[in-house]
Amino acid sequence: MKIQRITLAIAIAFTTFFVGCGATQGEKIAGTPSPVVEQVKSMLKTASEDGKPLGSGGMISMEYLAELEKTDSAKAKALQADFDALMSASNPEDVKAKAAALLKKL
Repeated sequence: MKIQRITLAIAIAFTTFFVGCGATQGEKIAGTPSPVVEQVKSMLKTASEDGKPLGSGGMISMEYLAELEKTDSAKAKALQADFDALMSASNPEDVKAKAAALLKKL
């Protein structure tokens, strides 16, 4: 009798473990990711206000240039030099000025 109860308890435990509590599908939220150009504009606006170097945010600008290269290679090449100058700037005033100028070109 005791062995039957232990076996039943183990069977219930395994069943509960494997079946779970009736998993349901999570609710999917439809979202539209911000286009790269909007991210770049936001990043440049912030840099033009606070003067902090872009740092890893520069990778977003490279994505933008790669995307732009597909549609308007002349504009992408023209902006590349400006992005490079901005990435190398470390003086807050230079960062502000270069970011503001680049923002106007976008």
